[in-house]
Amino acid sequence: MLQINGISFQKIDFGEHALILRPVNAKLVLPVQLSKTAEAIYELALPDVKEVITGIEDICLVIENKEAFNFEKLASIANATPALKLKLLALEVDFNQGLDWDSVEKHSKMSKKQCIELLTATPFQFQMYGFIPGFVYLKGLPKVLEVPRKSAPRRNVEAGSIGIGGKQFGIYNIDSPGGWNIIGKTKHPLFNKSKIPPLDLKVGDQIKLVSG
Repeated sequence: MLQINGISFQKIDFGEHALILRPVNAKLVLPVQLSKTAEAIYELALPDVKEVITGIEDICLVIENKEAFNFEKLASIANATPALKLKLLALEVDFNQGLDWDSVEKHSKMSKKQCIELLTATPFQFQMYGFIPGFVYLKGLPKVLEVPRKSAPRRNVEAGSIGIGGKQFGIYNIDSPGGWNIIGKTKHPLFNKSKIPPLDLKVGDQIKLVSG
């Protein structure tokens, strides 16, 4: 076990040169704490650490000589996470623009109305972004709505689409191919490539879906 920035991590081998740092109790660690810890590791500029990758619930380190690496150097990181100033964003969603309600209703054994009531009553947390510019991954999807991804992805999913893919829940902020189940669409622009930073959210912020 390794203590970094006040968080207890377990070390998990991930190939010859990679290692996963996974919080012992992930439920007590906010995404912003994980993100800031990864940033602090990167800023140490240790010669053997070639890459620092923040995942949804862990940090991946690519290390040149993993066997000889001194992990105590990472334990020196403290107070990397500032006082949290998180915001709550009410995001208006037109659920009538959902394209895959049949699949969602069949999997969840709930009506569209019941699903929407559950979604609008659930607080979601901005966890990370990727796989395309501005794509927002949200944490908090109720297990009953963990609908498997589509077997045949769409060639184009419009910007603003809200999608479910297995345990993941997210927002497409640019037009893109995608295999997630689309349950609605928002007109609220979260991503603006002309701004710095381009995303109007930071890790840890909360989103509340509002039916509109």
